[in-house]
This record gives sequence, C-alpha cells and structure tokens, in this order.
Amino acid sequence: MEAIVTEKQVSIYALIDPVSGEVRYIGKANDAQKRLKGHLREARHKTPVYFWIGSLRKKGLVPELKVIATCEHSEWEEAERKAIAEGRSKGMRLLNVVDGGDEPYCPTHVRRENGKKAAKTRVNTPQKARIYRIKRELGSLLKRGYVSEETKAKLRYAAWKRPDLFGEYLSL
Repeated sequence: MEAIVTEKQVSIYALIDPVSGEVRYIGKANDAQKRLKGHLREARHKTPVYFWIGSLRKKGLVPELKVIATCEHSEWEEAERKAIAEGRSKGMRLLNVVDGGDEPYCPTHVRRENGKKAAKTRVNTPQKARIYRIKRELGSLLKRGYVSEETKAKLRYAAWKRPDLFGEYLSL
C-alpha cells in the first residue's frame, strides 16, 4: 500500500524494468505519477535513463513506478542521495548520472532560457504546432475524465506506433 503524500512531502521513487524487475533509476518528485509521465514525454534527452525508456517504449513497454520513501520537502536532497547510494551499494545498475540532490545545479535564468528554446521547437512548423495544440486539448479532456476507454485504446495504439509523438499515452 502506497503512503499518502501531503503537499509538504516529496516522494523518492524508483523506475523499475517491467521485464527483469530491476530498479534502474531513483528520483524525486512532488507527484510521482506525473513525473513518470514526464519521463515518458522527455525522450529527447540524451541521458542513459531516457535511452533505456526509449528502448522499452519500442517494445510497447513502460517502466514501473514505485514510491520507495516520502520525506518533508526540506529533506528531499538528503533522502534522494541516500536512496541512490544504498541502491549502488546493493549492486543496482542505476542509470542515474549524478548522486542525487540538486545536481547538476542549473541557475533559474538558464532553465528559463532552455524552456523558451524547447517551447519554440514544439511549434516551429505548422504540423508541430497542430500536434501540440491537439495534445494539450487531449490532456485537458483526459484530466477531466471526458475520454472513453475506446479512445484511450486508440491513443495507446498511436503511442505504440509513434512513441516519438505520442509516447505519453502508453500508460493510459
């Protein structure tokens, strides 16, 4: 049974290989389910965890998510570092690039500029702009519960066929 996380608490989570059951990544999130969807969407990043997620998605699979700890917001950096260190000491083949916490540090102005660049690439062609608008509308409808199971099945199929465009719908 998963613990209930309050607004002031943070989850330390593990991404688990759905085939081997092996923990491959440990991270932190305010909302672990939302963070998993973010991982599925962010396949463009060139890091080991995203290469692994991409390889799973090509097989029609997604990582399993398990909350392994909760902590107060002020304590998450230490809790994440501890979980990663424990995993590595147990021989887990973690794909984490850093040891946890707020590493690597990225100033707010750099994150802001990176966000602006990413936003421009999402809509730099008419086709990309249309796909972006449709996906935002679908996301809104999904959150409000207006999408039928039949439509969800179609979205999962689209995600399986084109994970580069619709990968976030694999977990519907």
